[in-house]
Amino acid sequence: MFFLCNSKLKKTKALKMRTVEAFALSLLLLFLVKWANSDSKVSPIRDQFLSCMSTHSVSSFMNSKSLIHEPDSRLYTDLSQTVSQNYRFSSLNFSSEKPILIATPRTESEIQRSLLCSRKLGVQVRTKSGGHDYEGLSYLSSQSPFIVLDLINLRSIDINLREETAWVGAGASIGELYYKIAKASKIHGFPAGTCPSVGVGGHFSGGGFGAMMRKHGLAADNVVDARFVDANGRIYNGRREMGEDLFWAIRGGGAASFGVVTSWKVKLVRVPEKVTCFTRYLPFTQNMTKIVHRWQSIAAALDNDLFIRVIIYNSGGSVQATFQANYLGGIDKLIPLMNEKFPELGLRFQDCSEMSWIDSIMYFNWKRGQPLETLLDREQRYNDLYFKAKSDFVKNPIPETGLEGIWKRFHEVESPMMIMEPLGGRMYEIGETETPFPHRRGNLYNIQYMVKWRVKDIEEMEKYVRWMRLLYGYMRVYVSGSPRGAYLNYRDLDLGMNKAINCSFEDASLWGMRYFGSNFKRLAMVKGKIDPTNFFRNEQSVPPLIYCPSSFYAAEMGKSKALYAFSFLALYFSFCTITPTSSTSLQDDFINCLHENTNVDFPLLETFFSPERNVSIYKEVLESTAHNLRYVTESMPKPGFIFKPVHESHVQASVICSNQLGLHHRVRSGGHDYEGLSFVSLMETPFILIDLSNLRQINVDIEDNSAWVQSGATIGELYYRIAEKSKLHGFPAGLCSTVGIGGHITGGGDGTLLRKYGLAADNVLDAKIVNADGKLLNRAAMGEDLFWAIRGGGGGSFGVILAWKVKLVPVPETLTMFTVTKTLEQDPETKILSKWQRIADKLVDDLFLRVMFRVAGDKTLTLEYKGQFLGEKGTLMEVMKKYFPELGLTQEDCIEVSWIESVLANALFPIDSPLEVLLNPKLSPYVKVYFKGKSDFATEPIPAFGLKGMFKKLVEENTSSMFMFPYGGMMAKIPESETPFAHRNGTIFKIHYSTSSTSEDGISLNKRTKWIREMYSYMTPYVSSNPRLAYVNYRDLDLGTNTKDSKANFIKAQTWGAQYFKNNFNRLTRAEYPVATLLQEATFMEVEIPTPRHENNIQNINYFTKVLSASDTNKKGSFVLNKRHAIECLPLLLTPSQEVIAKDIHGHEWNFKHTLRGTPQRHLFTSGWNEFSKGKDLVVGDCFVFLRGENGESRVGIRKSAHHQQHNIPSPLISKQSMYHGVVATALNAIKRKCMFVVFYKPRLSQFLVNFDKFIDGVNRKFSVGSRFLMKFEGRDFSEIRYYGTIVGVKDFSTHWKDSEWRSLEVQWDESATIPRPDKVSPWEIEPLTHSSNILKSVFLKNKRQSEIDDFGQEVGQPSIQSSMSYSFPSMSKPNYNEQMVQALKETSTTTEATSYRLFGVDLTVPAKTKDPVQPTHSYKKSKISKIFEEVKVDHIQTKTHTKVCMEGAVERTVDLTVFDGYNQLIHELERLFDIKDKLHMHNQWKIVFINADGDMMLLGDDPWHKFCNTAKEIFIYSESDAKIGNEDNKFAEGGPMLTTTILPPDVNNN
Repeated sequence: MFFLCNSKLKKTKALKMRTVEAFALSLLLLFLVKWANSDSKVSPIRDQFLSCMSTHSVSSFMNSKSLIHEPDSRLYTDLSQTVSQNYRFSSLNFSSEKPILIATPRTESEIQRSLLCSRKLGVQVRTKSGGHDYEGLSYLSSQSPFIVLDLINLRSIDINLREETAWVGAGASIGELYYKIAKASKIHGFPAGTCPSVGVGGHFSGGGFGAMMRKHGLAADNVVDARFVDANGRIYNGRREMGEDLFWAIRGGGAASFGVVTSWKVKLVRVPEKVTCFTRYLPFTQNMTKIVHRWQSIAAALDNDLFIRVIIYNSGGSVQATFQANYLGGIDKLIPLMNEKFPELGLRFQDCSEMSWIDSIMYFNWKRGQPLETLLDREQRYNDLYFKAKSDFVKNPIPETGLEGIWKRFHEVESPMMIMEPLGGRMYEIGETETPFPHRRGNLYNIQYMVKWRVKDIEEMEKYVRWMRLLYGYMRVYVSGSPRGAYLNYRDLDLGMNKAINCSFEDASLWGMRYFGSNFKRLAMVKGKIDPTNFFRNEQSVPPLIYCPSSFYAAEMGKSKALYAFSFLALYFSFCTITPTSSTSLQDDFINCLHENTNVDFPLLETFFSPERNVSIYKEVLESTAHNLRYVTESMPKPGFIFKPVHESHVQASVICSNQLGLHHRVRSGGHDYEGLSFVSLMETPFILIDLSNLRQINVDIEDNSAWVQSGATIGELYYRIAEKSKLHGFPAGLCSTVGIGGHITGGGDGTLLRKYGLAADNVLDAKIVNADGKLLNRAAMGEDLFWAIRGGGGGSFGVILAWKVKLVPVPETLTMFTVTKTLEQDPETKILSKWQRIADKLVDDLFLRVMFRVAGDKTLTLEYKGQFLGEKGTLMEVMKKYFPELGLTQEDCIEVSWIESVLANALFPIDSPLEVLLNPKLSPYVKVYFKGKSDFATEPIPAFGLKGMFKKLVEENTSSMFMFPYGGMMAKIPESETPFAHRNGTIFKIHYSTSSTSEDGISLNKRTKWIREMYSYMTPYVSSNPRLAYVNYRDLDLGTNTKDSKANFIKAQTWGAQYFKNNFNRLTRAEYPVATLLQEATFMEVEIPTPRHENNIQNINYFTKVLSASDTNKKGSFVLNKRHAIECLPLLLTPSQEVIAKDIHGHEWNFKHTLRGTPQRHLFTSGWNEFSKGKDLVVGDCFVFLRGENGESRVGIRKSAHHQQHNIPSPLISKQSMYHGVVATALNAIKRKCMFVVFYKPRLSQFLVNFDKFIDGVNRKFSVGSRFLMKFEGRDFSEIRYYGTIVGVKDFSTHWKDSEWRSLEVQWDESATIPRPDKVSPWEIEPLTHSSNILKSVFLKNKRQSEIDDFGQEVGQPSIQSSMSYSFPSMSKPNYNEQMVQALKETSTTTEATSYRLFGVDLTVPAKTKDPVQPTHSYKKSKISKIFEEVKVDHIQTKTHTKVCMEGAVERTVDLTVFDGYNQLIHELERLFDIKDKLHMHNQWKIVFINADGDMMLLGDDPWHKFCNTAKEIFIYSESDAKIGNEDNKFAEGGPMLTTTILPPDVNNN
């Protein structure tokens, strides 16, 4: 039994308690069963069983000797023989596995009593209906004692033509069902199997293949009800009583694992009166292979009415194929259909026969012409035949070479057979989770393998079984995988068995996943509900999986400790063991998070692997693609768990969840990483491994000369799929076929075609990447910088690469390969090697000639010159004779091959190997070893004395090897900045050093590591320098590593980054900047706003920005701070200098020294500033941003200037300045392909691109005729002018954009202007003019004028910074009124105690004083916004009695502040006066400000209550939309998130 706990599963308390009680009682019963079983030694179990049956008063059962049969009875022998359809189990020494009794009940109550007695006595039960179980599990058992319940007496069949249904007893045969249907109707049938003697009980419960499954699905798909008896003897009277889960499980999940199905209700299907059948025999000589190959491609795609299966067999030593078909229609329709879809078969009219549906059943059973009563013969069997069978599902056509390999193996034994039955049609329409049978869409056909023999001999049996297993092994590369599918009704114990009576879910998953795929877990959970003690079990029965909340056991079990303890004791002595929960809490949290972030299901058994669940499987998966065994040793850190996503969304969710849970993750595609960085982390713990091996789909488009390949695929798989489609296409990637395509391309990817076509990365057209936010981006969405970076810059540094779109390259039909071996004795002066160094990079581009150095055991060094030429042998000889005659190449050294054959040879396979070896990494000749590798690039030939010293070093280590790969050709033509791979022009060849061993110990490891480092050191004078270069795909941690404390420190990373990428490393670090889909032209902002929270859920933030001057960017200079910025934004300077630490958007910490010095004294950033400036590549005109929150955290960011980024503007660019034809074509192509492209724009120059928030606000305002508004205009000669006007018309004026708000407002301007103004405007272009907005407008205009120039005369907060912020910014500087405005307001206000107003003739009177009936609670806490502006001298202020309150759209009121005890009472009174109850407390719709005695506008709550009462002159209540009017003048507001005024909630004491 297996428990799987999930905190997300919720059940009621009562249900939990009932579950606990039932579980405990079942364990108690199990304990008693064991006790009873021990008593069986005294009395024979048979007698006890008979006695038990008699005590239950089943008199009819006891009185009929024909219903219980003992081994010494004749009927027992007859039943045993008729039971077995496979003589392998009835004749070959299986006597120890026979039942002690065979019972043949006639009613459900007799089944019920049989089960209860069996359970009481601890006797196992096997249930049999037809006996066709391929492994005899329905009548044999390795677990004694057991009885067989033979359902042969439950065979009634009731046909209901009105409902078109039938109830059929589980003991009936398929033939009996067919016979009954045919007798009742000529136009009804049922889609079940072709063998009439098969029992419906087992057939339906396993799925049920048949000749009509393409039209109507499986037999199980047409079951609508059933009756069932469970392990406790409970009889379920139909589907409603048993529930949908159990009903789902028995229809394809093997009902024998759950209980006894006594009868099935099936849905009859309509059939035509005439169907057509044909059988076409095809001998081996008549293009059999080609026709079978063609059948694979079309059989599943044919008309749903047509079913054509293929039977392959050995007839008299010759392999033949028989095509057998059933068509639900006449010959007149079948012949044209076959001529169109499958003309290769050559079907003729005389091959076909029309007949009734029931006759077609006889036809497929090879009994045509015999009476229908033949269908009633239950004893039809393979005449004295012994057999072994297996099954497979095929997803892609087996190539002709693969089929020929099958035919070859069919000659090795006498009676092999292979039946291939097509799927498609209705089988594709039904989801794989609709029933437990999962083999639906994506599978072309099923294969049933069978081998038969007649000799009654164990050795003979082993011979045939061994042959079958070898054939099954051969087929591995051609059939489904991960897991390899199998059909339950073709049972195969070779797939795995439950260990004795242990019902471990993990063990069972080894075979269960093959039969049921991801449905296996649900089956086990159903088993856990219906049969938690695993009473119904066999060698391949579904084990129980108890699925419950983790809190369930902690809470409910803890309430009844005694019951729990006794239950545990009973469970301990039972025959079923408990497997502990398989998941750590970390993994549980991750799984729960995945569920919340993806809608695509992920079967846990196929996707999650941890040592807690099953250490052997975990280890197998971890080591499956790890090619350097150094990193799978016990001492190496292991991932907490492994996740193998099966869908792209799973990767997105993984990234999101890793971020949320603080998990470090590594991503592996092929596992060839030299230092194991894709699956080992020495820096971060805990970490998890995301293994992409399930994402390996490849789609080749020959017409487009391209292919999409997922990162989990290998190079070999890509090569195979290309060759499958074309002989004239290839791809320039690596030599080793097992390398993962994901990591290979991210490092560049060199191979034998690099001199002709460049690297793999040079031939990438598009990509899909999941970034750090979990977003899936293609090339257009990620931008050209990031697309540039991942093609050779190590994609793992930027995100998770999911797929590549690669460009296929042309290859000739004939290539030539050769190997010439030389020893040092043959070239003592190294003349040949010296010549190779001089000419290898200058040979014709079609020739790739590498040198391999190998050391034999006797310290003999050999040099292998291995060449590949894109052309025929004769042309190659001419080239070599002209350029490199010293090598002595001869015609005999050369072999002409196709491109795909050259792939095989380069991967060390024999050239005549089947291409399918490229699909199976386990067949690769590259064995897994313990190794260490290094790399170099040579820019000058190594002199002869250097070569001799190199040879001497090589022979010191007999496990060493060295390779030299020539560059030049296309590699020299591509600029080194084209991709991050910078080793281009000037590089003669690359060097690869390695030392390896198949076994490992500490001494030998240290020895070999020391040798390769000495070798690397020796080569220093002869290779590239300043820096010494290396190939990132040959990763070498000796060059330098990041540490946890400096995980991406630019300065430290330069030590190794420059060696891999040269000057491209600087750009790679910038490529990590985020790029939005819609960007302002030539601007970019890198900044992050700190968002820590405290008790008021908001914090105030002080910030400043500065455009950098020449002195700021001088390498020896410092950064000058504005005095006000330093005081407001930096910690108080208590010493001559202090350290300021700030983080950037990437989380990197930067240290600045803040000092105050000079005459006059100035605030400076000294040490640390140059490092920051260099790391960010800052120039004059760039903008520096600094922010500091109340909690003391600081953030730092930059904004690049326009001229700085012109060279980095992505190519898909559409702007007013760059409307080139090529750019437009790029955009149009992106639109046609339905992908994204980047648009750069200037908001101030474009009326067609509108800020989203601004658009929404404008539309929501709902302007009407007569509304007053203002509109801002900007130009070259002025910064901003505002004009006022009135709306005179509202209608849909646009002829191009119907039913829109575009230019929907007709306006009249108040005054004339020198600039053109439109007579129709859009709502988002204007702002409503209100009383409060006028005040705010004026205040912010003043602030804007006062803050445009800083202390040093430099402009700050330029308009260019607008639209660049991408984060919320919850604070604002404190605005100031000018005296004139305040005075004007005073003159227009009223201060009388009672003011008279008339509105539409109604007299409105405002009372002067109002008492607050509510007692004070809490008041506001003082805000800390911009203390630099705060004035504290208020003693001279004279206390006044009344204060005016203004609110937009409402009558002015006055309040007496002296009658209130705090802000809380004031707000209550304001809500009452303006009838906006609870609106001000929420402060999300209305804002409150006041004007103090100095004319400054303050936020309500900024001052203590007593100071507020003394200084407040007027109070204003304005809406959220009005707040935006003032905020627009803030430099961070327009085009980005708006600055919002902060009003603290009234629950903080502020008095």
